Amino acid sequence: DWHLTLDDYFAAKWRLVEQTAPTEVYLSQPILNRAKHQGLPVSSQFKVLSEPEAARYKPPAGSVFQDAPQAYNYPLMAFFWQHQGYPLELLEESLVSFGLGPHRLAQVGQYDGITVWNDSKAINWDAALGAIARLEEGALYWIGGGYDKQEPCEQALAQLALAPRLQAAFTIGQTGLYFYHRLEAQ
Repeated sequence: DWHLTLDDYFAAKWRLVEQTAPTEVYLSQPILNRAKHQGLPVSSQFKVLSEPEAARYKPPAGSVFQDAPQAYNYPLMAFFWQHQGYPLELLEESLVSFGLGPHRLAQVGQYDGITVWNDSKAINWDAALGAIARLEEGALYWIGGGYDKQEPCEQALAQLALAPRLQAAFTIGQTGLYFYHRLEAQ
């Protein structure tokens, strides 16, 4: 990974916000809160989707936006869409036929009855657990780890450890030993 911590990653992404006219920036309240917490520049002209407003937007049935992590993207997308003056029904209709690109949860091969999957975009726990939830039934062998981005992981590791399909976890990288001990403790 290029960014060593989630704060570094967030600050790098925030530079895109800084290059955008404030009146054209759409954010969710948690993202704005994180920016403020990190001391990043914010504007009163940002269009901010509050958490109560976000709860009103329900992803369309049958779309990839029903499950994490895409479910978190839908309210902001709908908020933006409506601010642009488009009918929400049109967005919902188009999302039912929308599919994820090949960079998301792609089957990379099979060997001796074992299917190998890669989710190259599972850069956080919500994305990783969402990918695992979408896999077909069968035994699960998880390979995970990498740089320590200082992301809280105890709850996610507990969820992973309790998954009835989990047969083994192979932990790698800087976080490998930490993940191993947390999973063993479950």
